[in-house]
Amino acid sequence: MEPTEFAELNELLADLTGRARQILGDSFVGAYLQGSFAVGDADMHSDCDFLIPVNASITPRQEAALRVLHDEIPTRDGHWTKHLEGSYPRLEELSSLEGLGARWLYVPLSSATCSDGSPSTSPGHSAMPSRRSAATVPTGARRPVARLRCRRSASTGQCSENARLR
Repeated sequence: MEPTEFAELNELLADLTGRARQILGDSFVGAYLQGSFAVGDADMHSDCDFLIPVNASITPRQEAALRVLHDEIPTRDGHWTKHLEGSYPRLEELSSLEGLGARWLYVPLSSATCSDGSPSTSPGHSAMPSRRSAATVPTGARRPVARLRCRRSASTGQCSENARLR
């Protein structure tokens, strides 16, 4: 089962997941969708929000490699390479509400500026920084694992299990 209905995005997510797994090694837990893709309400105008939880704090070397990865992705052709946004939280910070407000490595939307050079915005996000790179920011109102992508029962509409990207 593919994580989304968009072939280009699925290919990008598979590459992101594989490269993050290489960079993070044993600290890599998994890759998950959140936001509109998690609740089945995404379309071509959505951004793609991801979480890649880790078992241990990201080292400076890992952070540098992740920054290179996320600086490179928007240079690729395609729609979704400019609409990817996510965080690298510690797994323990997702297990309870005590993790709210923790600082995570955060990757802002790749489409940092509009054609006129002004900062882009989208619902629920403040102006994106002009530099296309990962930044460490507070999580604010991000929610724990309950917001991850789930499979909905056709009869009840309830989530039955979390769906990992890979």
